[in-house]
Amino acid sequence: MTIKNSTLTTIAKHTLFWFIILIFHITIANSNHFPGEYRELIETYFSKNILQIILAYSILYILKSPITKNNWIRPSFITIILLLITFTFYHLFNIHYLEVTYPESYGGLLKKDTNLVKRILNLGDFLGFSLFILQPTFYLLAHKFYRNQQKLLKINEQKKVNELAVLKHQLNPHFLFNTLNNLYSLTISKSEKAPEMIEKLSDILDYVLYRSGDKFVHLQKEVQLIDNYLLLEKIRYGNRVDIHFDKKINHNVKIAPLLLLTFIENAFKHGVSQELDKATIDILIQTNTNSVEFYVNNSKPKQENRNDIKESNGIGLKNAKKQLELLYGNNYNLKLENMPHSFKVSLNLEAK
Repeated sequence: MTIKNSTLTTIAKHTLFWFIILIFHITIANSNHFPGEYRELIETYFSKNILQIILAYSILYILKSPITKNNWIRPSFITIILLLITFTFYHLFNIHYLEVTYPESYGGLLKKDTNLVKRILNLGDFLGFSLFILQPTFYLLAHKFYRNQQKLLKINEQKKVNELAVLKHQLNPHFLFNTLNNLYSLTISKSEKAPEMIEKLSDILDYVLYRSGDKFVHLQKEVQLIDNYLLLEKIRYGNRVDIHFDKKINHNVKIAPLLLLTFIENAFKHGVSQELDKATIDILIQTNTNSVEFYVNNSKPKQENRNDIKESNGIGLKNAKKQLELLYGNNYNLKLENMPHSFKVSLNLEAK
């Protein structure tokens, strides 16, 4: 039923379009060229209107596939042939009906040679006729191009939404896997901190599963998530890690959910889990009127002090970079510094 209604709507729109074209030409026609009754005026332009309709939909059918550098010759050749055929019918109708029926209006033409071939070979008349007869086709092609661009924008937007959904489905299990490992370590040792960790994990799960589905969320919610995560990691590592989390949030802004946490996870993965002594992680989040600034600086394992950590490895960082591209376009600046003794992330985002 919906398809049928859509088809009827399309037919009605096209019918209205051609009716407007006909009325427009009749209205602007010079009455001095048509001294007879309105019947002559209507027949003249209605016949041209019919030719315009046939030509327009023929060309639209030819151009249903996009024209490229390799396939433009064939449709161009067919269009010229169609114009010549239309031009021929136009003169046949003139010679055998209009000029005979309305000699007063077409008296000048009757004095000319009525040879059809000579009229068709008149290049000047052919070019003038082509420009007139193709006007509605140009309008329809422009409308088709606009509609296709709108469809393409919708398709790209839907593709972006789907891709973001896939990224989140990859990111959330990645985060949960790390957190459950932390809890597992505490339960094995029967630590008294396990209940507190379960409570914080419950809060994190509630946020990740039910409150992070929006495209952008309030920064305060992300900060609370980070606080819970840091507490879990502090319980797990104890005195092995020194964490500094500085928050300078003076504006109510929004950011992409679970984005900042990915970089903090990475800091623990490469800066703490492999450190035998004491690791340090410094985190700063601050807001300005138009931006959010985020910094994470983690020490690297002293016993290795290596400079070959691949900052682009792992699902987390790859997904974070992809999310930044999809959600912020060119409105972000990400800098990853792999230094001899530390790894630093500097991220500047446009405030939402």
